[in-house]
Amino acid sequence: MQKALAIRLSVGLVLSLSFLASLIIPVQAQQTNPSMTVYFAVGEKYPKGLSDFQCFGLARKGKNKFEGWVMTDRENPDNSTLDMKTVRLDGKRLLFRTVNRKGLAFSFQGRFLRAGDMSRFYGHQTPVIEGTVRKFLKGKKAAQGKMRFYTGPAG
Repeated sequence: MQKALAIRLSVGLVLSLSFLASLIIPVQAQQTNPSMTVYFAVGEKYPKGLSDFQCFGLARKGKNKFEGWVMTDRENPDNSTLDMKTVRLDGKRLLFRTVNRKGLAFSFQGRFLRAGDMSRFYGHQTPVIEGTVRKFLKGKKAAQGKMRFYTGPAG
């Protein structure tokens, strides 16, 4: 009985968190591309110096063209979004770099752990991407660490 209750509570918590996350995605991302997929950091413990790399959004813009953003503060999404300057998806490999905003920029180099329609993983914390995140302050590397991401809809 207690085990069943705990399972129901944890499923409810994951679904609630997924719903809340859909409410905090920047309005501009929802308006420009409703098919955008958002990738959230797995777990509550971030690598040293990377707690401000909260999530990133990625959308297909055309054949072999993508657009996206990185959010540094989900509590204040309108003032904390860095657009991606370059995005490259080569098979399972994903590389991107953000624009520099007030001296802050990020880069990511990683790979997809899962293939196909990512919507089947919505609402779960199943890692779908892993890789190395680098943080730059005033052009110099300030932090670097391995991170894993799960997925959810942008709105």
